[in-house]
Amino acid sequence: MKCSNTLLKLLDPVLEAARGVLRDLEPEEIPASVRKVAKDSGRRLTPPYARSLFYEIDENAWLRDKVTDALVEADPNSGEPRLAAAGLFLHRPEDWEQRLAALNADREQSQMGTEVAALEQALERMKSALEASKEKERSARAALAEARRTAEKKVKEARIAAEAARTAAASPSVDLEKEVLQARAEVDRLRTDLIEADGRIESLKHMLLKERRAERTGDDDGSPRIWRTGDPLEMAKTLDEVMVAMRPRSTDADVRGDKPLPLVVPDGIRPDQVDAIRWMLQQERPVTLVVDGYNVSFQLDESRFSTPELREQVREGLIRLRRLAKGPLPIVLVFDSTAEEATIPGPIETRFVRSADDEVVRLAAVLPGDVIVVSTDREVRERAEYNGAIALWSESFVGWMRGR
Repeated sequence: MKCSNTLLKLLDPVLEAARGVLRDLEPEEIPASVRKVAKDSGRRLTPPYARSLFYEIDENAWLRDKVTDALVEADPNSGEPRLAAAGLFLHRPEDWEQRLAALNADREQSQMGTEVAALEQALERMKSALEASKEKERSARAALAEARRTAEKKVKEARIAAEAARTAAASPSVDLEKEVLQARAEVDRLRTDLIEADGRIESLKHMLLKERRAERTGDDDGSPRIWRTGDPLEMAKTLDEVMVAMRPRSTDADVRGDKPLPLVVPDGIRPDQVDAIRWMLQQERPVTLVVDGYNVSFQLDESRFSTPELREQVREGLIRLRRLAKGPLPIVLVFDSTAEEATIPGPIETRFVRSADDEVVRLAAVLPGDVIVVSTDREVRERAEYNGAIALWSESFVGWMRGR
């Protein structure tokens, strides 16, 4: 007969009675197949031992009779399923196998129902736990969303406050810087006027000394004797002649009205080389230089390119550049500014505008004569060249400032 776990549980009274029988037998009386079972002292038999004992009772009529005598309550007609199964297995009446199989099937069905009920209960508990977990997740998500909204609100408020503080702190600084630049521009203008005045005074001193020498020696070299005669009209006429002599002489091209050829960077000189700046300084014709200020200061020190110190360093470099130029070199220095736009005149005209790029390109289009633009921004250079200007890289000017 096939032995299943359910059948072993159903015949548990038979197996327990058999264990008692084995304990009472002499060692030599114990069948070889169950000697290990007889030595087992556990409370319950393990499934392998239980199967071994089941098969020995099933096949050994002598041992089965011993167990029958020990389990007197076993009755095929008992209302208790385990005792009825024990009676059928031990007494073996007609059709006992079918009846035992039926009892086993009823027990399996009952056991399955019990297991199903247990599984259903476990499932309900899992569903409840899952719903509780979902509720916790919804609460956690809601709390996270609220915390995120609160954090974003605080960050936004902090940014607004920081921007307001920055604007408030920057405004006086920008105004003060404009005043300083205006004052420096005025000082540069006065210095230039003083140099020109010194030149005129030296010319007049030279003429005066020459006149006095002529008076002492009696020589007449054709120079006017205005200092001897004291005639106001003669003195005014002589001063007019001095001013005319001090004016720049007109070139042959000016006399003929010829239009000069456009200025072109010579072959072999790259726009990013210091040689491009040196070539510009050698030009005797007027050239207007337009400089993208922050573009140059970024090349000098990108960590603090927008500071007043770097702006002043660029301006001083341009003043030195203008002083060394052979010909006239007006310079316009352009900076980006979020404050009010302003133009500060002087030897280096400084402009603060919303977009330095657009202002540089606009000046390249509207300024008369030859215009040279200094910027590393490719788009700015291309737009300026489209408007007829010469475009040099900021690296060329920065290299010149550093003496490369």
